[in-house]
Amino acid sequence: MHEHSLVRSLLAQVQQIALLNGSNEVTDIELEVGPLSGVEPSLVESAFATLRMGTCAETSKLSIRLVPLIVACQDCGSESVLECFRIRCSKCQSGSVKVIQGEIFRLLTVTLAEPNPDETNMADAVTSATTEEKRSGS
Repeated sequence: MHEHSLVRSLLAQVQQIALLNGSNEVTDIELEVGPLSGVEPSLVESAFATLRMGTCAETSKLSIRLVPLIVACQDCGSESVLECFRIRCSKCQSGSVKVIQGEIFRLLTVTLAEPNPDETNMADAVTSATTEEKRSGS
């Protein structure tokens, strides 16, 4: 089940975003998943419920936006939303189509909790101390 490794990577990315923005809590995460991504949304939700414990996303809400499979016909030029994996133009039935949407697994948004002012000041102090150490060559 590769969804576990995807969610681990997702949580690492979310943690980095939170740190860069001075927050230690994520309230909402929104993903985009297409039918050709090779990712099963219910397995992502299950992995997220397990793996988020002890992270900055422990209490966050995960939203998954399912995007449709859309193809562009190379013969007649029309675009079609496909409901099944019969990859043909819905207008002329040509098999000469290019997938233009539906192959993605992507992080769309991360909503952070407001940073605690005491923690922000502490982060600033740590950053300042680290910068001073680098300047003095320690």
